[in-house]
Amino acid sequence: MAIAFLANHGSDTQQVLDFVTRLERLAAYLHVTAKNVNQRIERYALVLEDLERRILGDRIELAPAECEEMLRALNGNVYEMTARRRNSLILRLDSFVSAMVANYTPNVLTIEHVLPQTVDPSSEWAETWPDADERARWLHRLANLVPLTRARNSRALNYDFDRKKTAYFAGSSGVTTYALTSQVLHASSWTPEVVAGRQEELLEVLWRSWRLS
Repeated sequence: MAIAFLANHGSDTQQVLDFVTRLERLAAYLHVTAKNVNQRIERYALVLEDLERRILGDRIELAPAECEEMLRALNGNVYEMTARRRNSLILRLDSFVSAMVANYTPNVLTIEHVLPQTVDPSSEWAETWPDADERARWLHRLANLVPLTRARNSRALNYDFDRKKTAYFAGSSGVTTYALTSQVLHASSWTPEVVAGRQEELLEVLWRSWRLS
């Protein structure tokens, strides 16, 4: 599809950039919302029809209902997506947060929870997050997930927040290559209020970057 566009408009760099940006957003929508192969073919076919007619039609744009569907998926339990969908989404979000200057090695990527999946009743986590329903509501959402690249020490999974940041999320040099993880390392606490605020901020980044209005 991109090649077809370049064949007719390759000399206009601004037009190419605009088309590729819109095409990437469409591809992200189909990926995030788990459209099957037939649904993807049908949706791309509409764009190809416009290209064959040499027009830049609106069918490459997301309809309002598609924007709403994508936002619901982004605000849902992202960790429960397939690994391919989850990882690509979080890496794309990280690229937006880092102003697209980061480099990634997807084959060593892991996605980890800040608030752990298992909370010991005697832990600091249980004190900070006493409501089990609230923990479940935020556990698998974007705000509570961070990308990591190094081997994990399973014993560190349930460390209290401050210890977990230094022993689990930071790299061997005390820093991380991921912007999303760096944000967590700079957080002084990990309360429900902090996570709710972070969720709003991350959704705003995606909404603005993908123009999901």
